[in-house]
Amino acid sequence: MSKEYDTPRLFAEKEDLIQSLKKDKTQFYWGIATLLLLVILISLFGIYQHKLNKRYKSRFEKIMNREKLSTNHLINSDPIESRNQTIATEAINIGISKELVDHILEKLSQFEIKKGYLEPNVTIQMLSTTFETNSKYVSKIVNIYKQKTFIQYINDLRIEYAIAQLESNRKLTNYTIQGLAQEFGFNSAESFSAAFYKKTEIKPTYFIKELAELNKT
Repeated sequence: MSKEYDTPRLFAEKEDLIQSLKKDKTQFYWGIATLLLLVILISLFGIYQHKLNKRYKSRFEKIMNREKLSTNHLINSDPIESRNQTIATEAINIGISKELVDHILEKLSQFEIKKGYLEPNVTIQMLSTTFETNSKYVSKIVNIYKQKTFIQYINDLRIEYAIAQLESNRKLTNYTIQGLAQEFGFNSAESFSAAFYKKTEIKPTYFIKELAELNKT
C-alpha cells in the first residue's frame, strides 16, 4: 500500500519541483534581460546627455567669444556704394522704390538703436504706422534684408539684447525665466525660452547656469 500511494505522490512532487525550477529559471532569465535592458537604456541616456552637454558647452563658448549668431546687420557693414547697389537691385525685384527702401531701412535702424523691440506687443502694423508706410513693404524689406520673418526679426533682436544684458548685469541671472521674459519684451516664459533656443541652440537656464559658474571663476 505504501508503494501504491507514496510512489504517485513522489512523482507528483518531483514534477512540481521540476516545474517550479523551470519557472524560477524563466523568471531569472527575464530578470537578467530586464536588467540588461535598463543598463542599455541608462547608458544610451548617459551618452545622449553627454553629447548634449558637450554641444551646449560649445555653443555657450561661441556665444561668450562673441561669435556672430546671425546675419542681422550684414547689410549695415557693407560699404555704402555696395549697399546702395544691393538696395537698388532688390528694390527692382520687389517692386519698391529705392527711396522707400532707404527710408524703411533707416527707420528700422533707428528702431533697433532705440530698442523698440523691447515693447511687449510690438507688431508689424504698429511699426508700419510709426514709419508712415505700408505693412507689406516693411514685411518684404525685413524678409529680404534681414533674411527672416518679422516675428523672428523681433525675437532675435530681443535675444541678442538679452544675452548682452545677462553678461553685463549679474543681477539678471537671479531672475526667473518669467521675469527675464518680461524684461526683454516677451509675454511668457515659454515664448522667451523657445526664442532663446532657436537663436542660440541652448536653453536659457543652461546659459544662465554656465554664466553663473563663469562669474564665480
